[in-house]
Amino acid sequence: MKKNGFIILTIACVVGANLTLSSCVDNLLNQTPAGELASSLYWKTESDAEYAINGVYSQARAMFNRDYVFDGNTEYLRFRGNVGTSQATGDRSIAYRSGSYNNPSSTYGSSFDNYYQYAYATVNRANYAIQNIEKMLPDVKTEESKAKLEAFIGEAKMLRGMAYFRLISMWGDVPYFDKIIESNDEVANISRTSITEIKQHIYDDFTYAWEKLPAKPVALGRFTKWGALAFRGKLQLFWACWNRTSWPWNTPVSPDGGWPELDTFTPNASESAQAYKDAAADFKKVIEESGISLFRNGEPGDWGEMGGCEVLPNYFYLFLPTANADPELMVGFTHGGTGTGQGEELMRDFGTRATEGSQGWGQPR
Repeated sequence: MKKNGFIILTIACVVGANLTLSSCVDNLLNQTPAGELASSLYWKTESDAEYAINGVYSQARAMFNRDYVFDGNTEYLRFRGNVGTSQATGDRSIAYRSGSYNNPSSTYGSSFDNYYQYAYATVNRANYAIQNIEKMLPDVKTEESKAKLEAFIGEAKMLRGMAYFRLISMWGDVPYFDKIIESNDEVANISRTSITEIKQHIYDDFTYAWEKLPAKPVALGRFTKWGALAFRGKLQLFWACWNRTSWPWNTPVSPDGGWPELDTFTPNASESAQAYKDAAADFKKVIEESGISLFRNGEPGDWGEMGGCEVLPNYFYLFLPTANADPELMVGFTHGGTGTGQGEELMRDFGTRATEGSQGWGQPR
């Protein structure tokens, strides 16, 4: 009996020790990381949501910091050479790296593969913010807090809409997703969505932003309802042009109108006419109801006689820092200073070699 009792006691001690050790190990492994914020502790406050929105803005800014590149070879601008060749960490031009658009016949979409990647990075961040902030809405305590969260969602949706607007403008039918992507397997074989369907998604995003965003920016560089409505009008204007079957001078874009490169798209004359009306209505509302006045009341400075070009308008004030906060700038991104990796390339691209070693890539006509 003593021997058996000893065995039973030993087994009991071992089992007890294992249970204690297991509990210790479980407690050790299930701890909140001290060096980072666990997702279970995030998405609790308005500040959390705002931080996430700032991340979407930061990503989107890389898409739009050199938008003039896409003017290409027009009657207003010639932009030569490859852009964004620097690979420095934090270089906001990486989205444009190796992209070129030197003549009207070039298929510039094939030159902007980095840009394509950055556009979808913006979409992914926007989806992440939208989906998680939407989960916060059922727990809000006040209407004021709900309005702030919906405004954050509106900003993210506007940024997502802007990214997809650029994607369909350059590549036509592209993959569309509006949820968080957990792994590459989810999108590895995703098919393209028709431009018609994506256009409606973009329209819905801009409409939500128009309905939920404030009338005035809460901070420099943050979007407003009027910027969203202006973008919705711009979308409709593009859609009207793409659906035209011929142009005023009776020169068809292609035998069937629309985009000759996009064989999945069939233009529709009646849809074009309606889109022009819708665009006009949106722009009219912005002009008449936004309360936004033209920069310096629209005064161009000395401009000579009507029809002449001996004296050109004075745009000097547009390039002073004071112009950055002007209310006429309805949609704009803020940039950091020297050494921040958040600068813009305007001087480098349009200045001459005598202007702080600029490149002179862009040549206004």
